[in-house]
Amino acid sequence: QRGVIETIAASEIGDYKVQLKKDGSVIWTGLITPDLTTITEENYNNQSATLVAKDILFSGDYSLATGSEKAIVIIADLLDTLGYGLDIKTYTTWTESQISASDDVLNQVYHEKERLRIYAKAAGEQPRLLSNEQALTYMLKTYGLILRQSNNAWQLIQLSALDNTASVPVTTYNSAGAIQGSALQSTDLRESVDSTDLYLLGSSSNNYFAGLKKVKARFNHES
Repeated sequence: QRGVIETIAASEIGDYKVQLKKDGSVIWTGLITPDLTTITEENYNNQSATLVAKDILFSGDYSLATGSEKAIVIIADLLDTLGYGLDIKTYTTWTESQISASDDVLNQVYHEKERLRIYAKAAGEQPRLLSNEQALTYMLKTYGLILRQSNNAWQLIQLSALDNTASVPVTTYNSAGAIQGSALQSTDLRESVDSTDLYLLGSSSNNYFAGLKKVKARFNHES
């Protein structure tokens, strides 16, 4: 059992994947970050370890590819480097006169891929690559998007979709950025909170991490 813990602690990022399930269905996937593993020293036969898993753990650089591509495909390609194979749901409200209001803006606007680099400032210098994480951050900021993983899918939510509206356009794509089903549906992002029945107990522990989940793992066959 200790050997299992030590093997994980000595591994590389990406060697071990964690999936959280609810009622038998996967709702969240992440990669263990071994350098954040902590091991208790209670006793040899009853040890526990706290493992930290993150869903956004990019490696590598965005290629110096040329040509144009849809915004959603570029984002999907970047997310797919994580290897989760998740669908993508977009909640967008932006539109303008040159695009259709019945289709997701991310599925209509194209970007020149060669713009996703750091251009040389002097003659003779070569352009430098953006990391995959930098490229994704650029795309998210360009469209005012919040990225999160929920219910076994990536969710891209525009800030403008979080106003008080009962009908937010939602589009579902596969991990390659291809539309699944009807091009545009709608959903209500608002949540009703019952101040009488829904509350936090004074003794409860509630932690929120952007793109980060803490997983307590015991290796002594305890539940």
